Amino acid sequence: MDQYRAYRLDEQGRVCGVMVLDADGPEEVLAKAGGLERPFGMEVWLRDRCVAKLGGDGSTAGLPSARILAYSRSDIRER
Repeated sequence: MDQYRAYRLDEQGRVCGVMVLDADGPEEVLAKAGGLERPFGMEVWLRDRCVAKLGGDGSTAGLPSARILAYSRSDIRER
């Protein structure tokens, strides 16, 4: 099980909060992160790799509403 970090963004797209999420992979962590409050967006990271960028559920932070990044051990690529 990996420890992911979900960074909540403010209206300027800056980090304003963080939560640690334990999950067995990107699909599980995205399911968990999708249920969290994120009025201006959220980024989900595994160590130094961005796994997903989620748009806000009220206002926008310049993020698409569901920009999901595919994670592999060797690289990250946008789907």
